[in-house]
Amino acid sequence: IHQTPTKILKEIVHRYFPEFVELSVNGHDSLSIPVIIVNLFYLICLPMVWASIFILRWNVMKLLNGQVKMSRRSKLLQKAFVNSVTVQAALSLLALYPTLAYVIGQFVSIHEENFL
Repeated sequence: IHQTPTKILKEIVHRYFPEFVELSVNGHDSLSIPVIIVNLFYLICLPMVWASIFILRWNVMKLLNGQVKMSRRSKLLQKAFVNSVTVQAALSLLALYPTLAYVIGQFVSIHEENFL
């Protein structure tokens, strides 16, 4: 990919659109509806799913520690299963970090000559 030098781009912009030379640009130029929908899903819906998983985990562990007619080995197996499902749910939290970085990047003001 060939990039035009900043000086040439600045001259072209100044010649045809002088009002845009000192304009501060906000965010990312490829913000589209699918990107917004996916990011909103990650930021709004998934934390509620994770909270419900941890609440259900707490209820199951409380039930297993209570008076349940189950062998000791079965209880240990069920606890290990619940722990592994919890770890699996917690690993999906890693998907939240790139989404947050992208959304925060939308609010960063870019005002630099070298950005072009």
